[in-house]
Amino acid sequence: MATHLHPGEQVQMSGPAAEQEERAEVAKAAPARRRVLVVDDEDDIRVLLEKELGNAGFEVVAAVDGLHALRLAVAARPDVLVVDLALPYMNGAEFLQRWRQRVGSRDAPVVVISAHADLIEAAQDLRPDAIFRKPFDVNALIAAVSEYARNSEPR
Repeated sequence: MATHLHPGEQVQMSGPAAEQEERAEVAKAAPARRRVLVVDDEDDIRVLLEKELGNAGFEVVAAVDGLHALRLAVAARPDVLVVDLALPYMNGAEFLQRWRQRVGSRDAPVVVISAHADLIEAAQDLRPDAIFRKPFDVNALIAAVSEYARNSEPR
């Protein structure tokens, strides 16, 4: 099906094709193979973030709980962390505190995600670089991660 435009007319795409094009633009802007650690015990969210961040050009490592995340973060040296606050075994706040103690500084930018307003408020003390309340806009989160990765030192 052909679409004919007159000079000066513009078409704005919406739907899956537009979202795919937007992610492709974000992927072009993302630094090559920067590493992102995604920590979330909700399989659907973790898998979605792994897929979409991977499509945006990131190397993604993922964990389902704070203990596993701590081991991965120390070994993998991520450029950006995306951390849910409500995690089993070690919550996201405790994970971030321990990780920062181990690496000796703030090190990499941190994006906090949570559905719990009380946890988000308590997380302010951790001074995350960004906070996204679930449900969140995946494209906005990817754009934030891309911006932080672009401005952070490679690990």
